[in-house]
Parts: sequence; C-alpha cells; structure tokens
Amino acid sequence: MKKNQDIKRILSLIGQLVVKAVFKRFRKTEQDCKLTRDNLIISRSDSVLKRDKLFLNQNLQIGKLAKEVGTNRTYLSRSIKSIKGTTFTDYINFHRIAYAKDYLVNFTNAKTDTKLYSESYPETNSKTNSKTNSKVNTTIDDLAIVSGFGSKRNFIRYFKRLEGITPGQYMKGLMVRQK
Repeated sequence: MKKNQDIKRILSLIGQLVVKAVFKRFRKTEQDCKLTRDNLIISRSDSVLKRDKLFLNQNLQIGKLAKEVGTNRTYLSRSIKSIKGTTFTDYINFHRIAYAKDYLVNFTNAKTDTKLYSESYPETNSKTNSKTNSKVNTTIDDLAIVSGFGSKRNFIRYFKRLEGITPGQYMKGLMVRQK
C-alpha cells in the first residue's frame, strides 16, 4: 500500500514537471512570437518614417503612424517600448535629430558657397541684438522647424540629450572638419 502511494506521488511529481516544462517552452515560444511581431512593426515603422518623412510633421500622432504601418496604436506603442526601449515621442524625436544631423552635414557642405548661404539664411530683423542675430542662431531656429520640432528650445534639448552637444557645437565641429 505504501509502495503504491509512493509510486503515485512520484508519478504526480513527474507529471507536474512535464507540465511545467511544456508550459515554459510554450511561454518562451509565445515571447519569441511577440518579439518577432514587435520587430516587424518597428521595421515597417522605420521604413515608413524614412520613406514618407512623417516625423517632419510637428503634430504627428501615434495613431497616424500606426495606420501607415498597418497596425494599431497599442501594438505600435508596445513595440516601440519593447524593441527601442523608449516612448513614441522619443522615438520620433530620434528620427528628427537624425534628419537634422544629415541636414547640417549637407548645409555645411553647401555653406562653402557664401552666396547660397546668405540667400538661404538672411539676417533676421534689426530689432534683435547682434548676439542672437548670428547666422548660426538663425540656422538653428530654421533647423528646428525644418526637422519637425515645434520650438528651438525642444530641438536643442533633444539634440543635446542624444548627441551630448548642442546643434551649434555640432555645426561648428562640422565647419572645423571642412577647413
């Protein structure tokens, strides 16, 4: 009798271990599927953002991007958090900063033609003081708007957070490299 109870207990423990192993494997497979889905969503999102430059729209909302990607806002938000480890706003601002950096590189290459520079970035009105009336500040103001930021302040803040330097410092570094 004792032997039968011991055998039943052992079989029960083995059954529990098998169930746990199967469940653990199923759970891992489910997590892999979520990662694959999230990677696919981010891949499509990156492609749409680069192709259509939706990030240049100051009023871009997650629902609009989700629609373009072919998913819903919940999946997109969760995918951004899971794969990129950030929020939708930071994800979009990362694309904006990358665009601004490319723009600055192209701008400093074109700046060697002083006529093009002065036509593209004329001095602002004479009411502002000479310190804020520099071509670099005008360029940063314009660059913030061109890159999809609503304000120069937010642009500089995000740029510095991602790059460790301000856009003006970045631009000066590009100019030094060109000489």
